Amino acid sequence: MIRSIALTSLVFLPTPVLAFDFGFVRGPDWMDAYLLPLIVVFAITFGLTLVMKPRGVPVNQMYRHFSEFSPAGRMIYAFSGLAFFVIMGLVFLGMGLQRAAEAGL
Repeated sequence: MIRSIALTSLVFLPTPVLAFDFGFVRGPDWMDAYLLPLIVVFAITFGLTLVMKPRGVPVNQMYRHFSEFSPAGRMIYAFSGLAFFVIMGLVFLGMGLQRAAEAGL
């Protein structure tokens, strides 16, 4: 329990030590201030999407049943997708910036 609370607190307290480094996927430390809050926003909006999806629609088929969502559900689902694409854009931008810095460009 204490370990999970400590690990969760790391998400909300970005520091330069938390620069993402997953082998070939690494980025500059200043990008954490933008990336970590977006991950939290994505998690919240995706969770709300799961709560608001129509009954009987599997998660992997939600995009096919988009018109069956309520207007608020469609907005939250679209915002979740937007947050995901911004996160992916930041990850790829961070990878490029880090590789350029390592190459001395």
